[in-house]
Amino acid sequence: MLTYFKIISTPSEFISTKIEILTSIFNITAILDIKNMFSTYAISNKRTGALVSMYNNLLFDEARESIGVPSFYPDLPKAKGLSAAFFYLISHHYGEYFSFSEGTPIHLTPDGGAFGTELFDKFYGKLQGYDFKIVNGNIHGKLPKFDIDTSNIKNKNI
Repeated sequence: MLTYFKIISTPSEFISTKIEILTSIFNITAILDIKNMFSTYAISNKRTGALVSMYNNLLFDEARESIGVPSFYPDLPKAKGLSAAFFYLISHHYGEYFSFSEGTPIHLTPDGGAFGTELFDKFYGKLQGYDFKIVNGNIHGKLPKFDIDTSNIKNKNI
């Protein structure tokens, strides 16, 4: 019997560094609804404890058999790369927590409208490994598998 070993790649040095910066400044809590496979990711300032953002949600869309991202508003400082690092971190945490494999479809649906090419070109299109594309105003891609430590995300089950 042949055994295949999955090669797990690492994120770029840029993203790895930004994840380190992100987790040194902010606490991230995953508020998990296990029954409905829904997670809200809250960001708070480590120094002050102030809530920065709570509008970052991932869910499993059974109809599409895809991980859905209905809202992603991290409200992080404009420091280049922190929002991208956060997206990598939470999508991998969600995928690991709910045991999704590499290549699982992932999609983002905009609030009231369609994603334009400007946001796609500036952000989602640059996220390596997801192979995002705009299809009918939504962004579709696949979950990559990078060696990302998500243990710094605190899990809170509801």
